[in-house]
Amino acid sequence: MKKPLTQVDHNLIECLVNYMFIKGKSEAPDALKCVECWFKKSTVIDRDIRHCFGQHVELAIKGHYNYWMQSPIGCLGLMILVDQFPRNIYRDTTAMFAGEKVSREIVNKPHDWQSVLSPVHQLFTPALILTHHEDLESQKRCVQHYQEIKERLPPDFHGFRSIFIKHLEVIE
Repeated sequence: MKKPLTQVDHNLIECLVNYMFIKGKSEAPDALKCVECWFKKSTVIDRDIRHCFGQHVELAIKGHYNYWMQSPIGCLGLMILVDQFPRNIYRDTTAMFAGEKVSREIVNKPHDWQSVLSPVHQLFTPALILTHHEDLESQKRCVQHYQEIKERLPPDFHGFRSIFIKHLEVIE
């Protein structure tokens, strides 16, 4: 029997999503703010993530939140904990890849991402996560997934196409 997501789990997932998908004045995710959070090297952001979420990152990497994989929104939260936040907390060390096994497991399981997650959330899970995997198949899957969601993305997020194509070209 699968362990159900509790209200505590949902609250943590909501905090993670709100942290990663910074909203602008329109209450929609702001592309520039998201890109800055996701890609900019910042000791302030790294320290903030470590302080707010460090204990959850450690637990997630050890498998304590693997039951979140039963839902796309749980996968989104888990991906933030095992794939993105270790890159911040453990920047420039091998520990930043500690969640790689779990992140691969998530993207390799079949999920109905498009019926549950918004297109912007799908840029992160699974597309952006696939760019972190340094293999050709993952890069192709990323570009293919982007093609499937691009028409539904806000225009400010269309620049990700070039990021995903560049990653594919580098790996090829």
